[in-house]
Amino acid sequence: MIEQNDRFYEVLRKQFYGMPGVVLIHGDAANVCGFLREQGFRHADYIISGLPFTSLPQQVSRRILSQTQKAIGIEGIFITFQYTLLRKTFLEHYFNIQKIVRVWRNLPPAYVLHMKLKCCRRKQTSANSAV
Repeated sequence: MIEQNDRFYEVLRKQFYGMPGVVLIHGDAANVCGFLREQGFRHADYIISGLPFTSLPQQVSRRILSQTQKAIGIEGIFITFQYTLLRKTFLEHYFNIQKIVRVWRNLPPAYVLHMKLKCCRRKQTSANSAV
């Protein structure tokens, strides 16, 4: 699995090399706030994920989603694709789902979820205060 992820990262790195405003990070998603700080950012405008939340242990998913909340702040958008909506309610504990699109051209078909931070969070947290 790691070897496959390494190859995927290399494909992305070649495709987006030198593109302004694009930073690719190959690392633990639960450290997203640390990666943002290293790059000099307080928040990410977008975080795009293909992590299989349905098959990840719930504790791992919680850690990743909690960090993702902090990383996108009030204005950012979290986009993930999933092959099932079994974890939709779980994701709704962390985010307001703005839109779900079923992509039939993908094999197997996938759901793309566009999410924002829950509106009930009053104070904006930043990657600098995370961890």
